[in-house]
Amino acid sequence: METNKEERELLGKIIKKDEKALFYVYKKYHPSVFSFVRSQISNYQIAEEIAQDVFIDFFNLL
Repeated sequence: METNKEERELLGKIIKKDEKALFYVYKKYHPSVFSFVRSQISNYQIAEEIAQDVFIDFFNLL
């Protein structure tokens, strides 16, 4: 588990749109996001697209 200091540093990098930090967030949270979406959507491809859209929208909001 990340410490508060590591989380703050990561958030700072994300806000600055650091590509490595954004990729880290994607790799860390994509499985959970996809799993949730897949539990709601029976079509694998559509669920994957929705999960991708979640991250695209998140990154675009920064």
